[in-house]
Amino acid sequence: KNESDSSNANKIVENSIESVTLTDNNSEVLQQCKKNLEKVSSSGYTHDIKVERLDWYDKFDYPSCDSCPSTYRHIIASDCIYLHPDVSPLGNTISSLLGKEGELHMFGPYNRAAFSKMIQELRDKHRMDVTVNMVAME
Repeated sequence: KNESDSSNANKIVENSIESVTLTDNNSEVLQQCKKNLEKVSSSGYTHDIKVERLDWYDKFDYPSCDSCPSTYRHIIASDCIYLHPDVSPLGNTISSLLGKEGELHMFGPYNRAAFSKMIQELRDKHRMDVTVNMVAME
């Protein structure tokens, strides 16, 4: 790619993002996210980015974090489901936070049993239209 292609792509992304909320339940991960965000902000990036604690097991009315919108158009989850007991709480959290026309993009090893169970949970319990695409990693 040439420099103008990259510049145009960056402008498209920047113009389509209203806000980003990074979540985790691990305080060390949240601290690292905040440090990374400080670095990005100091480089002139001005979009609305928040770092919030989110516990899938909390019993509350969603949204669970103070500054989260009531629903999201996109949720990106990466390598987040390892254990079978976490499938239902994560499914409930996703279902509650994802807008009616929203899209979930979940990444993880498909051969992990909990990941397969998560896909089934989203289809069966939450009535989500789930499409699985394989991505080859080298």
